[in-house]
Amino acid sequence: MAVLTKQQLEQNGYIVLHCSTGEEAVEKISNYSENIDLVLMDINLGNGIEGTEAAKQILKKVDIPILFLSSHTESEIVEKTERITSYGYVVKNSGFFVLNASIKMAFRLHEAKLREIEKESALKQSEERFHNLFERAPLGYQSLDENGFFIEANQAWMEMLGYERDDVIGKWFGDFLEDGQVDLFRERFPLFKRNGCVVTEFAMKHKDGTIRNIAFNGRIGYKNDGSFEKTHCILRDNTETRAAGKKLEQANERLQIILNSIDAFIYIADMQSYELLFINDYGLKNWGENITGKICYKELQGFDKPCPFCTNKYLLNADGTPSGVYRWEFQNTKNGCWYEIIDRAIRWTDDRVVRMEIAVDITDKKQSEIITKNQLKEKEILLKEVHHRIKNSINSIDSLLQIQLADTANEEVKRILNDSVSRVAGMKLVYEKLLITEDYSVLSVKEYVSDLAEAIIRLYSKSVKIIKEIDDFEISVKKIFPLGAIVNELVTNSLKYAFVENLEPLIEIFLKKNEDKIFLKIRDNGKGYPEEAKNSKMQVECLGLTLIRLFTEQLGGTYRFENENGASCTIDFSL
Repeated sequence: MAVLTKQQLEQNGYIVLHCSTGEEAVEKISNYSENIDLVLMDINLGNGIEGTEAAKQILKKVDIPILFLSSHTESEIVEKTERITSYGYVVKNSGFFVLNASIKMAFRLHEAKLREIEKESALKQSEERFHNLFERAPLGYQSLDENGFFIEANQAWMEMLGYERDDVIGKWFGDFLEDGQVDLFRERFPLFKRNGCVVTEFAMKHKDGTIRNIAFNGRIGYKNDGSFEKTHCILRDNTETRAAGKKLEQANERLQIILNSIDAFIYIADMQSYELLFINDYGLKNWGENITGKICYKELQGFDKPCPFCTNKYLLNADGTPSGVYRWEFQNTKNGCWYEIIDRAIRWTDDRVVRMEIAVDITDKKQSEIITKNQLKEKEILLKEVHHRIKNSINSIDSLLQIQLADTANEEVKRILNDSVSRVAGMKLVYEKLLITEDYSVLSVKEYVSDLAEAIIRLYSKSVKIIKEIDDFEISVKKIFPLGAIVNELVTNSLKYAFVENLEPLIEIFLKKNEDKIFLKIRDNGKGYPEEAKNSKMQVECLGLTLIRLFTEQLGGTYRFENENGASCTIDFSL
């Protein structure tokens, strides 16, 4: 029978290896398993193991279709083979057609089984990848059943809320919520199942007792028949974000309070669209209406296009970043008020660059400045008139002295009158200078001392060479009078007494400034001071020397007389 079956199979294109015993069959499978596609196994194999035992041993070594070919028809024998493999059972003498069909069916069943194994393997690999991804995901994940009990939660979920897996799986989701949020979950969960998706937030209890704000983004997973299977939710801990947002909100509130408490018009405007983004309470109150959201140049200045004096161009660097503070004063074209303004570019909440302006109303200050300026102008006019009258009075005194000088023949009287005229000339020159200066508190020393020396020389009608080295600086009127008097006395003294026999008379005037120290030296090339002029008694009896001493003391300085190829006097004082 076996030989005939072998011949029929080979005639139909099969390659057949015949084995007489079960042991031989197991051995050949072990050696040629890669080249064998199917085993046709009888139950009774003579001496040795039965076909069912051989089939078991073969299947332990290799997954291969085994088709039983036997004359047994007992149900227990057939059931025994079915427990070993399910590729078929052919009764002998059923004909080659039945056998061939059974073999082909066994091949198809085995191919189907292999495909199923491949699918199961791919599914297993997919599940392993999903599980790895699920466990290693940086965001929390949870899955609930239809009643809200936990089916799954990943490691990120556990770490987020501090629980162990056994604390969570099988528990009701509401048990992990803050007490006040449980009813909210009861309300939202049915809506979630009905809508198929949800985006929400719950306050959940951490294992340490703290409350965490957890954001949920979830979808419903469905079975093949479309019925509910489980939820899929991604979780994100928003606690720190919410806390930071709360702090930012509080900081904004504090800033609002500060800005609204300042008595200045503060606003923020977009530098591109000129939209008013913020105006403080002072600005709203003084402008009379809420102009937030409107265009700055229209509402604040009454223009139909950007202001020609807009400071935007001064507030940005070449790369468009904020540059710094720009300060200016401006009279508003709409309300006529004067403002002291501080502008700067800042970054707004959405990171765009905007202009912030702080405008302090200085209208009263400006009006006071105008009043003060007018008062000063009136006082300047009055002071100039006073100086003019004093100058006229001095001119009158000078004229009277000149008349008396011309009317006397007594030389001693003439000398005294000449001295008086020269002293009056010094005072007159001061007031002449004051009348042509802008500042009545100071005068140019170089110009005054130079003109005074020339005037004295003209008064005495002497041909004298004069050398002047005078620094150009200003000195207060309070000090210019005694300084001029000292110069007058010293130059007059040289003109009167120094050049009796000198045919080339010379007077040198040095006036130097070193920081706040003043150095004055006047010398001539005459006969010098008599020795008695250096003692204090002579200085007291001589009016000119007495005046020099008094005026030097008025300046807070020191003086000394010396003979250096002529008379020399040095004065030192501080400004």
